[in-house]
Amino acid sequence: MAGDPFLDVVRQELARGTKIQREALGAIVAALEDARRAILAELAGQPTDYRRWSMARLMEEIDRVLTDLRDASAAALTKGLRDAAGAGAALVDRPLKIAGLDLATLFPRITPAAIGAIDAGALKHAAGITRSIRAGIERSLRQVVIGTIGPFDAMRAIGAILGEGGRDRAAVIVRTEVGRAYSRATQDRMEQGQVLAPELKKQWRRSGKRLSRIEHDAIDGQVQPVSAPFQVDGEQLMYPRDPKGSARNCVNCGCVSIPYLPNWRMSQPGRRPFTAEEVAKDPRKKWLEDALGSGAPPAAAAATAIVGTRRPTDFRSLGRPAVGAIDPRHLPARPPRDMTMRELQAQGQSKEDAFNAVKDSFRARMGLPDDLTAGTLRDPVGLGVRVDYRLLAHLLTKPAESRERLVTAIRQTIETPFEIWETPTLDATMPTTRTYIGLFSESEGKVAIRVVVRRFEDGWRPVTALREDHIDRNRRGIAIYTK
Repeated sequence: MAGDPFLDVVRQELARGTKIQREALGAIVAALEDARRAILAELAGQPTDYRRWSMARLMEEIDRVLTDLRDASAAALTKGLRDAAGAGAALVDRPLKIAGLDLATLFPRITPAAIGAIDAGALKHAAGITRSIRAGIERSLRQVVIGTIGPFDAMRAIGAILGEGGRDRAAVIVRTEVGRAYSRATQDRMEQGQVLAPELKKQWRRSGKRLSRIEHDAIDGQVQPVSAPFQVDGEQLMYPRDPKGSARNCVNCGCVSIPYLPNWRMSQPGRRPFTAEEVAKDPRKKWLEDALGSGAPPAAAAATAIVGTRRPTDFRSLGRPAVGAIDPRHLPARPPRDMTMRELQAQGQSKEDAFNAVKDSFRARMGLPDDLTAGTLRDPVGLGVRVDYRLLAHLLTKPAESRERLVTAIRQTIETPFEIWETPTLDATMPTTRTYIGLFSESEGKVAIRVVVRRFEDGWRPVTALREDHIDRNRRGIAIYTK
């Protein structure tokens, strides 16, 4: 109820956790912008003839800038992780103190060992940010040196790597790792809190994000003993973002675990109903609400909400416009494309050299680190789509179509789609597919990209990616995301 002291302090501490994440990310984004300006200024000062560029000297200057970026990111993460650990412990301390139980007199909120682990983790994650950025920059510069792309295209690509690409990677790290430090501290503190309150339990609370994981929403309000795990999407997690969980349940998760005592007054003791605004933004939540209301267990209710027994529909039934009726001015610009194998060979490159250039471009555009052959793109709903060289091989199966030029558009279609549709299939081994619709403006008007992914043993992977002139006929199934 409003004005309840317990509710007030829980809300305050949860808000503090969110604020800590926001401030950490803001500091890293500011450092990324400083690095972007410094590196672009260095490139702008290079000779206009790219053949006179010195890769060794350029990378030496860039490494100086990236060292500053790494140090600034590590400092921001260190502060964020330490603050999150303190706030996570306070989420337990303050409600208990209201009940007359002062846990702070028995245990420190953060131990020296925990501080050491936090600092080491911050440096590791900061190094990961700069390592992937450096690899992307070096690939772009090498493409200039061998003549695959021009200096202007390289500067644009590098600007994107340090801009949107860097921000996205930093956001994932901050939300996941700073959020994990918060939840881990809460769990540790509740274990200590049982010394004073043996009846203390913990409760899972959903994030309230617009595009939350429906499986996490399904267990909102679940109460467990402090020493027992939550049952989350087939996995056992001691707390949100528990590293024992898979990436699909941890990365970017915004859920929280809060202390729970049966005699505490709460405005919503069990599952928190969705608001009308939440349902309007994500229709899966209404389906989940109906399934849970009918008595379905959380896992079954989540499955119903994602695909389930609902009758598939199409874009017209949802009141969505046909693609032909959409004003191109309201669409994002089509991402820049790289040269195709045919274009490179027409310039005199051998088939092998042209393939290697296209392969390097694919790696750079998909954000694959040099030491990995596969990576994961995350869609707005939270699903991770695995990309590797099998996708490139698929694009190259019809050389006359030059589909490798779609690589950048494919990534944007998965990460920022116009729509996502889920469709049942007759294949028992792959019961559903997801179709991502990407719409972009270009000089001729509009271009539509369709990417179809299926679930395999190693995760969801694209099986089809092409430019689609009659995209409306594929806008059917269960709409799990609309822009």
